[in-house]
Amino acid sequence: MLQDKYPLTLYADQEHERLRTAVVFLLLFLLIIIFSVSRSIFSSASGIVASYNVVLSCVTSLVLALAIVWLVEQYLKTIWHSGDSIVITIDSITVMEKGQPDIVIGRQAELTRFDYYFRLDNMIRNGRERRESRDALCLASEIVQGENQFVVYTYMPEKSAAKWTKSFRELNPHAGIGNKKERKSFAHTRTVPIELLRGKDGRYWLTEQHRWKTGMELTAVDFEIFMEESGKQQ
Repeated sequence: MLQDKYPLTLYADQEHERLRTAVVFLLLFLLIIIFSVSRSIFSSASGIVASYNVVLSCVTSLVLALAIVWLVEQYLKTIWHSGDSIVITIDSITVMEKGQPDIVIGRQAELTRFDYYFRLDNMIRNGRERRESRDALCLASEIVQGENQFVVYTYMPEKSAAKWTKSFRELNPHAGIGNKKERKSFAHTRTVPIELLRGKDGRYWLTEQHRWKTGMELTAVDFEIFMEESGKQQ
């Protein structure tokens, strides 16, 4: 029955750029359409409703458009994938990235992993990090086997991440990057100062550079599945 469980496909980078662009255009389209329809309805009403038809139309269009877009976005994430995925079978983990050769990790062979996390409130946030709550954590894991390596990561609230942070290494850029200008530069490029690379967490900071450039973002649920599966030797 173990064979029935596999293959497991984890779709990476679900909020990819094409989806986000489509969502923005859909939001603008819905705002215009709903505002026009709402204003037509409210302006034809009598009394105070007609007097405040513009305000009411703005509120109605904003609420309805955001609700519809949220529902559409959740649906699109299930059918419109980025092209990047991780396929787990009974004997291998295969990373498929659009435009790149597949990376295959054998589950029977030994592998090395570097698991770490950092708090977003310890960072000057950039890119995808800006859409997360300041009290969220970024959890990441790099898998290395021979010349093959890849990084997966996710964002989680601290309470949800507790089961992983006990065994993950915590990185804190404040401990080694004291200058605010350097912190801002680090947030944009993840170019790690040589002092940090030479320190006790140097290999983990190198992994953070890899994550920033080539890491594959998973949902929190898929990240947990990956951690559990990649920790098993078949």
